[in-house]
Order: sequence, then structure tokens, then C-alpha cells
Amino acid sequence: MVNQFCRKRGIKFISADCYGVFSRVFNDFGDKFEVLDKNGEALQDVMIKGISNEEVGIVELLQNQKHKFEDGDEVLFQGVEGMKLKEGEKHDDPLVKSDSINDTIHKVTVLTPYSFKIGNTLKFGEYGMNGIAKQLKTKVNLQFKSFEEVAMKATDEIALDGNLAIADFEKIQNSLISHICFLALDKFRTEEKRLPNIWGLDDANKFIGLAKTISAECKVSEDDLKDDSLLMKFLYLFSF
Repeated sequence: MVNQFCRKRGIKFISADCYGVFSRVFNDFGDKFEVLDKNGEALQDVMIKGISNEEVGIVELLQNQKHKFEDGDEVLFQGVEGMKLKEGEKHDDPLVKSDSINDTIHKVTVLTPYSFKIGNTLKFGEYGMNGIAKQLKTKVNLQFKSFEEVAMKATDEIALDGNLAIADFEKIQNSLISHICFLALDKFRTEEKRLPNIWGLDDANKFIGLAKTISAECKVSEDDLKDDSLLMKFLYLFSF
């Protein structure tokens, strides 16, 4: 399989299929893919109301300030008055030249839209006033799965997988059935060395048989496929 060839050689893999009104996109960028900008949103600066002195320091924001931080985000403090390093203490990062909490970077754990935790602050003195927490771009490592792993997941795993997009919440099972349809199409092409004939009854019967076999292998319940209508729509609206 092309995907396996790419994974072994560290090659980024993208596969896209579009047949009629049905489409599928699959990405595999390997076991460790570094993302420099996880969401593309503008960085946020928020004004500080207070920072506690404790093993897990808590930062509170002014009442009209509401952060959009997520767990794992990093912030840089600037303009804080007070919170000087206590005698004999030093910064964890030797490159920081400040004698206070200013210019230090801290990892965020969200508490509320108006507060977050930053770790141990006992080495600093009491907070005075003012200060800004500047959000930094943080690198994120993503782990992708191979096509083979994704294709044959159990239905309960697929249902909880955010990568399987749901277009219509009134027909939430359609995404799962569409996934099965594409797997059946892949198997049909492998066995027949061609695509199904449009409005071909024999090909339609074979396609449905393959879809139901794959469903059983993926542990999809029979109730999810008791209505063949979407399978038939996939095939009869199929075009290439």
C-alpha cells in the first residue's frame, strides 16, 4: 500500500476521493508531526489582577478580561510590579535576566475564563499590581495513524473519533455508513480491478455484500446497516 510505503520513509501522505456527492480525505503525516500553529488564531494579551504565592500559583485577570487559553498553552509575563525573586532563588531558565517574574514563561492550566494555574510561584515575593500575560505560540506534536489502522476501527471507536466529520446530526450514523461505503469501494476495486458500473445491479449486489462483510469485521451493529438505502445511494449516485 502506498500509505505504508510513505510511513516507512517519513513521507507525508494525503489521499482524496470524490465520487458523486460522497467524498473522503485521509491524512497521515507520521507518528510525530510538529505543528507550529495549532489553530491559526491571533495571540492574546490579558491584563492581570493578581498572582498567588503557592505551589500551584493562580493568575486572576481583571473583571473585563476573558482569556481563550487552553491547557498546555504558554504565557510570558511582562510589566508585573512586585514578585521579585527571593534571596538565594534563581530562575529555572538561565537565559532570563529579570530579577522578578517578568520575562518568564509558564505553562497554563485553565481554571475559569478569568483565571488559570501556572505552577510553583513560591520563589517570588508578593504580587504588587499591574502586569500582562502574553500568549505564546506553542509547538504541538500530533500522532497520525495509518490508513490500515483507521479503516478497520470498531464502530464505538469511530463514533468518538473527531476526525470522522458529522455533516448532519439528525442522521448521525450516515458518516459511519459512508466510511463503510468507501472501504467497500476500495475492496471492490481491488478484487475487480475496476470501479462499479453505474446502475449495475450485479455490481450493486456485490458492493452491498462487501459493505456488510466489512461492517461485521469493524464490529458495526446490524441495526446500523439494516436500511440499505444509503448504500444504494452511494452506488447509484456514484460518478467518476
